[in-house]
Amino acid sequence: MTKISNSSSLTLPQDSACEVGAEKIGYRPHKPTNIFETKEWQEYDYYKDLVEDEELAEVKPVGKEWLS
Repeated sequence: MTKISNSSSLTLPQDSACEVGAEKIGYRPHKPTNIFETKEWQEYDYYKDLVEDEELAEVKPVGKEWLS
């Protein structure tokens, strides 16, 4: 079998036992989920992370950067 571009069509040899036009059983297209739609993420305290996590904290200027 050979897949044709991004379509769900497959080319089959003539002696194939597959039924023409048959659909894959149990196939459900993937529906992307947005994790930020959940109540947990909508109420998440991002500012707390900025204050407590040193890697996310404000960067202190180095050298002559503070002059401008």
